Amino acid sequence: RLITHHGYTVEGLATKVGKSRGYVYGRLQIARLPDAAKRVLLEGETNLSLALLVARLDNPEIATEAAEKIIRGHRYFDGGEKWLPLTVQQAREMIERDYMLDMAQAPFQIFDTELVPAAGPCTTCPKRTGTAADLFGEFGKRDLCTDRACFATKVAAAWQLAANEFGRKLKGRKFVV
Repeated sequence: RLITHHGYTVEGLATKVGKSRGYVYGRLQIARLPDAAKRVLLEGETNLSLALLVARLDNPEIATEAAEKIIRGHRYFDGGEKWLPLTVQQAREMIERDYMLDMAQAPFQIFDTELVPAAGPCTTCPKRTGTAADLFGEFGKRDLCTDRACFATKVAAAWQLAANEFGRKLKGRKFVV
C-alpha cells in the first residue's frame, strides 16, 4: 500500500524500513503470488526461501505448478512411505531447469527490437534475470528468461525470418534436397 497508495518507490521504501531493495522486491513478489500457490506453500509448511523462488515466476499457473512440485518433493522411507519437500537448492535447480531458459542459448539476437515488436528487446525485459538482479536474487547471477511463451514466440519469429531469407536466396534456382 505504501507503493500503490502513498507514492513510495521500491528504493524509498527500502530506505524507510532499513532493508535492501532485493528484500523489498522479494516481499512484493510474495504478495503477488497467486492464491493457489500461496495455499500450496502454506499448507506444505514451507519456508520463506522456497516461497521467494516460486514468487519469481510471473505466470500464475506455472507458479502454482512449481509450488506443487516443491511441496510434493521426493519420497523417502521411514517405517512407511513419506514425502519430503524439495530443499531450497533442489527447488532452485528444478525451477531453472523446468521454467527458465538460458539467454546464452537463444537462437535470436536478444537486442533486436523488431523481431517481435510487441515484446521488445530482451535487453530491457523485466522478466529476464540478467536485467533485474534485485528482483531475481540468486537467479540474477545467471542470465535467464522467465517467460517461456515470449521466448518461444521469438524463436518461432527468428526461424521464420531465416526461412524467408533462405527462400529469397533460392528463388528461381533448382536444387535437390
